[in-house]
Amino acid sequence: MIRKHFILFSFAVLLLSPVVIKYLFPNNNNTNIENRELATKPTLQIFNDSLSCNMSLKKYSHEYEQYYNDNYILKNQFTVFYNELKLKMRSNPLEKSVVIGKDGWFYLGNEYSLLVDKNLGLRPLSEEELEDIKNSIIRKQRFCDSLGIKFIITLAPDKQTIYPEYYPFNFKKAGPSRIEQVGELLKSMNINYIDIIDTLKIHKNICKENIYHKKDSHWNFHGAWAAYSKILTKAHQLVPDIKCLTLDDITIIEDKRFEGMDLAKMLSIDDSEFVDQYRLKEYNIEQIESAKQEKFENHYLVLKFHAKNANVSAGKIALYGDSFCNNLYELVAGSCHEIFHNQSIGDIYFDKELLERERPDILIYEIVERYVRCITIYLKFFFKTTNESLLLTKQ
Repeated sequence: MIRKHFILFSFAVLLLSPVVIKYLFPNNNNTNIENRELATKPTLQIFNDSLSCNMSLKKYSHEYEQYYNDNYILKNQFTVFYNELKLKMRSNPLEKSVVIGKDGWFYLGNEYSLLVDKNLGLRPLSEEELEDIKNSIIRKQRFCDSLGIKFIITLAPDKQTIYPEYYPFNFKKAGPSRIEQVGELLKSMNINYIDIIDTLKIHKNICKENIYHKKDSHWNFHGAWAAYSKILTKAHQLVPDIKCLTLDDITIIEDKRFEGMDLAKMLSIDDSEFVDQYRLKEYNIEQIESAKQEKFENHYLVLKFHAKNANVSAGKIALYGDSFCNNLYELVAGSCHEIFHNQSIGDIYFDKELLERERPDILIYEIVERYVRCITIYLKFFFKTTNESLLLTKQ
């Protein structure tokens, strides 16, 4: 009997606690800890005819349920508790969105372009796909040559490639990963391919700090600096007006708390991490354009940036790349007089018009490992249809 009463009492507490909390703390609104927009409170529309009224009620009921589920006052607490419990129990190490690794390391899962399978060599590129990539790069090279633009291409490795030791299991690769396939292809071509994989692995062994975030899918400043140094060394050789910064040109801010780690946000846990950041010692960069464009289903297809650096008298660079350019942009901007940066994925927005209009000295073309197949996708408005938007996960 006591056990039955305890269960009933506990159920009543759980049932009534949101009402009590809302009454005692009316301004205690939930903070959105998810990487999406929460449902807003719907408005009930009343119609004269019964059919329209019934349809309106059904729609309102469905939308209100979504609103209540998203804005349940204890949702964040329960979500964090559940995810932290899973982390302690190490359950489902290969979940679709986030792989829970060892020692607090997280990795992107197969939900993102089948990343795990590709990294393990389970989904290699076919000869036909590799030929498509080769032809796409040749077209880019020829287009840049026709404008007198030096073309540099580099592949940013995913965290699994640089830090496989923190995976939740020991694995034997079934074959070469896609970045290994495309890397070998690029080495065989007569182009300016900058292979930064070995550079990052060497830097990882000599650097006292991690070169990728533990809670995020991207490299941190130390990883970006290693990549930047190798890329800009080549850029300086091609165009002497381009400056290659050294450690004397920057100030490193140690152990600064940084929020927004993407993998932690997906797990709805603490998304902050103490990481080293950098600042240019002589910062005289004027941001001329910084705008989000082509929004589709809460994804920004293209981010455009344009800046001028008064500390460097010559040199113009176009930087086309994805989110791995976030830590590169300011460094590259400090290396030339003018920079144009388009951030997208692969060929989704390969802006030929900008190259024809501005005629930069160099185009640096970066693409992350998980999207190397997108080198061949030339769609200026990629997300126009559902099928096209699925290409990134189906490839």
